[in-house]
Amino acid sequence: MSTGFSLSELHEGYANGSLDPVAVTEAYLDRIERENPRLNAYVAVTAGAAREAAKASAARWRAGRPASPVDGAPMAVKDNIDMAGVVTTNGLPGGRRAEADASVVARLREAGAVPLGKTNLHEAAFGTTTFNPHRGMTHNPHREGWTAGGSSGGSGAAVAAGLAVAALGSDTMGSIRLPAAYCGCFGLKPTQGAVPLDGVVPLAPSLDHAGPLARTAEDALALLEVLTGRPAAPEGHWHPVRLAAFDRVSLEADVEDAMPALDLPALHWPDYDPAAARKAALLAIEAEAFEALGIPEGASEELRGYLDYGKRGGRGTFQLRF
Repeated sequence: MSTGFSLSELHEGYANGSLDPVAVTEAYLDRIERENPRLNAYVAVTAGAAREAAKASAARWRAGRPASPVDGAPMAVKDNIDMAGVVTTNGLPGGRRAEADASVVARLREAGAVPLGKTNLHEAAFGTTTFNPHRGMTHNPHREGWTAGGSSGGSGAAVAAGLAVAALGSDTMGSIRLPAAYCGCFGLKPTQGAVPLDGVVPLAPSLDHAGPLARTAEDALALLEVLTGRPAAPEGHWHPVRLAAFDRVSLEADVEDAMPALDLPALHWPDYDPAAARKAALLAIEAEAFEALGIPEGASEELRGYLDYGKRGGRGTFQLRF
């Protein structure tokens, strides 16, 4: 059986009986066993629990009562998000065994999804490469030895490599969107407050989000509805635009050639300075991260440097408004 299904393909296959959640889950577990030693996308695989969830999903589909459009979909969870009974490391040494699911994981389970395990991330979710000094580098599925992006690099790599149908990530300043771009899948940073963050290890609470990585934009939207607990706005209520300030940013020729032409209306924001906004966000993250994490035991010198700077740069949290 092939892997690399979209949610819509799984839903159709389960509905017409050509696919079975148990067989699909086994196919993903087999692929993880073969490919993960090379990619290092997963740091923990919960095969036994996944098989039990798949059996329950199969029973619901046989009875004609699936829990949701994602029922039976094998998914991955970033290792700064709690799964009951599984150690959450946040990309650091040690970790703690979670007593309960984070709300986002609980919502996936209620929808019938099949969590496969925890994925690698940049140390403390504070970086963009997922070159983790404690659990090793996550490789880009398209080119071994190259970054999968970060900090949700393991989730992005798992989706792109067919080691999960979709995955949960977290995003403070690009940590879902960068792996999606680097690995060639879809990532969505939801509106602030739309997705609950209890059970997600904080980095900078005023900027933290949890959200989906998926094979298609439609899959990301379906997962957003599960994570928020409410339908997304109907088609026609979406009005995509481009931020004109980024038109001034030059791209390398190969990147520009690979980018599809987007005929979107430009949003002009004369006072917006991308470089200044990025610097302000980094200062906020460093200050808030120290408040949230302290200086974790066993942290790398790089992480210690960021957190120490945050400690010296000012305590307390503040809200950025762009």
